[in-house]
Amino acid sequence: MVNEPGLTRFVTCASDRTVRFWHFVDSAAVPAASRAKVQKGLSRNAYCKDMSRILFVQNSEELKASDYEVFKAKPQDRNEEGQPVTAEADGEADEVLIRRSQDIEQAIRCLRLSPDGRHLACGDWHGNVRIHNLEHPNLEEVKCIEAHENEVLSLDYVLQEAPSSLLESSAEAGPGYLLASGSRDRLIQVYDSRTDYEPVQIIETHGGTVTSVRFTQEPASAPDARPLLSLLSGGADKKLLKHSFGPGKKLQDLEPFELAAQELFKNKIFSMDIAPRGELVLTGHDKNLTLSSSRTLQKIWQKRPDPSRKVAPDHLKVMLDEQGAVAVTSCTDKQLLLFDVETGKLLCKAQCGEITTGMCFTRGKRHLVTTSSLGVIYIWKLPEAVQKALTRHQARRIGKQSSLLDRIEEEELEDSVQRPAG
Repeated sequence: MVNEPGLTRFVTCASDRTVRFWHFVDSAAVPAASRAKVQKGLSRNAYCKDMSRILFVQNSEELKASDYEVFKAKPQDRNEEGQPVTAEADGEADEVLIRRSQDIEQAIRCLRLSPDGRHLACGDWHGNVRIHNLEHPNLEEVKCIEAHENEVLSLDYVLQEAPSSLLESSAEAGPGYLLASGSRDRLIQVYDSRTDYEPVQIIETHGGTVTSVRFTQEPASAPDARPLLSLLSGGADKKLLKHSFGPGKKLQDLEPFELAAQELFKNKIFSMDIAPRGELVLTGHDKNLTLSSSRTLQKIWQKRPDPSRKVAPDHLKVMLDEQGAVAVTSCTDKQLLLFDVETGKLLCKAQCGEITTGMCFTRGKRHLVTTSSLGVIYIWKLPEAVQKALTRHQARRIGKQSSLLDRIEEEELEDSVQRPAG
């Protein structure tokens, strides 16, 4: 797989039961000597040069040639001649209702890639979680979990190196993942890939729809101890919960994840994202946007609606970059807002014309990729203020790491000088 600084790969899902793999090449960020290599190494779809592959999510035994008509822009409530289907039209209306019901049940609601890019988890409207092997030539489905009684709204992976305190059996001690799913049925389920995605725990703490789940790992206090693994979740019950995998716990325990902290807001939580390196959590609510600490869940700052506006927008989708430098939110007024996390200052805003359903930064931090409710993908060029905020935070982090290494080297040198010979 080509891995160049100017090449960004991303995945989208939609209600047409497809998962599509895309690539974007920033020609300005790719060295001239490597452009031909990058273009040659990309696999392209026959109908779209920016798309690599299409995954049609459906059970293989139920797949027929006629099912691929979903790719055509033909409404299912009309016949071959384009006339509306009525109840008297030889029972065609019943077939349309059945077809629509199947489409809703199998429509993809959310997806998540494993940290190493080997597995893809998809949650549908019927509560199923499907796992696909991306290393297989046909992206085969390796597992279908009947996880929830209602639609799956959020998924998240975390990579586990399998320390001795997690697993008891040596046969299961290889590297693997934990997968968490949140649903409209108010439940959170955790699965272990080492045991063929068997459920580890069902968390029933929320009193409403679970809209977001995210794993976070905090550095351990002791040098030899493993990082503290936690699961953050937000929902329509206005609660932000933190369940931690405590020291000495094992996945075989009855409840390995225990409630460690919670924060109650005044508004529902529509979306949540974390910045692993910045130890921050961003939540989008009715009219409010809140930044909190992922350790204590205490508020750092909160953006309230402008009192001059008659109708304040809701923050439907939020995102933090990996460093925790820039916060992005999409609103019901079809605007995109980008904030400086450190100061809370609004860096820029954009009018999309459609509600944004997903977003991500490109690898070079020069562009923002967004998806819309009408199935359109937009690629925005970030202004200099946003690019400076992203690069400034990254340079500061590198400077802190280098200063820490210099201090460690100085201490080691002083110890070697003061240590008596012999």
